Amino acid sequence: MDKARQLIMIMWNRRRKVAKKLDALVLPHLMKRLNAMTRECNLEVVESSEILAEVIALGGSGFRFVVNLQERTCSCRQWQVFGLPCKHALAFITSLSDAHIKNYVNSYYSVDTFRAAYDQLIPAMPDKSQWPKSDHGFFMHPPLLKAIAGRPKTERYKGCGDKKSKRGKHLCPICKDYGHHWHNCKKGNPDDIAAMMAVREPPKRKKKTTKTAESSTVPCDDGALTRMCFPPSLSLETTTKKKGKDTKSSASASKRIRKSMLQKFWCHLTARQWVQEAKELTLLALQ
Repeated sequence: MDKARQLIMIMWNRRRKVAKKLDALVLPHLMKRLNAMTRECNLEVVESSEILAEVIALGGSGFRFVVNLQERTCSCRQWQVFGLPCKHALAFITSLSDAHIKNYVNSYYSVDTFRAAYDQLIPAMPDKSQWPKSDHGFFMHPPLLKAIAGRPKTERYKGCGDKKSKRGKHLCPICKDYGHHWHNCKKGNPDDIAAMMAVREPPKRKKKTTKTAESSTVPCDDGALTRMCFPPSLSLETTTKKKGKDTKSSASASKRIRKSMLQKFWCHLTARQWVQEAKELTLLALQ
């Protein structure tokens, strides 16, 4: 805390020296910004009087704003909120010969207010070891902190004005926007999409394959293959899905039965294959 107090004291002293050198009515950096805004105005001013006018946006949009210099208001409400003339008010002010921008800026941005803000002095303090010690007859211990459930947070809660991170979102190379791929782009130029399509094809969707087996072959001891057919109730034919709770429950039950029967069947096949291979190995060893 003492280091923070020293930094604030240095900052206030530096700004107090700057305020003594200023002799304008409004802070210079604000006047520089307002003068730059007047060069970018693409507006048409229709005067009703010296204090009231309509400002129309050029370019076919047709937006019209009412500016009142006496009340310092604009229908866009930016002048009332920030205290600085908006671009519509600046267009009206610059169209008048005897009007100056600095006269229509709120006193909050004046040099006098800047001087008054840093006029007070922050007192200098000795080292902590030189502070007078007080004896109240008791010692104030710090409060006991209770453990909070869950992992402690390492980042602050972000406000509405903070920039949102775009990490994890896909960037479209055509419209430079996030959240979609180039072959699904709706904002980009169709010619660019066609050119991209000629260079590389869009990714193919994976088709869902269902394993179907109506029959299976079982090796016998003599080497001949015999055909084993499942009963109709245990066949793996694809069934059409029907709506309703009863049909879903019956379909899930039949799937469980088929899965258990298949597991037993394949275990039986592998066991028989192991026996046959063991017999062949013993015959080779005896030779």
